Amino acid sequence: MGGYEIPDNVLCLVRDRNLKTNKVTEHVYKQSPAASKLIHKLAHKGDSEITVCTHNAVAHIEPHNYIEEL
Repeated sequence: MGGYEIPDNVLCLVRDRNLKTNKVTEHVYKQSPAASKLIHKLAHKGDSEITVCTHNAVAHIEPHNYIEEL
């Protein structure tokens, strides 16, 4: 999906790009609660672009959309 190849045992990939440093970090999750916790943490921090990739979809969330998305 979107250039990502996710193994069957992985639920999602969360990619965050820090807007201040341009550093990209990717996190791989097998369970939904852990992924949700990270996404909410990054969103409340407010200094990252977040991309979430599952087997079915890719979602890109920009900082100005956090309030609407959460």
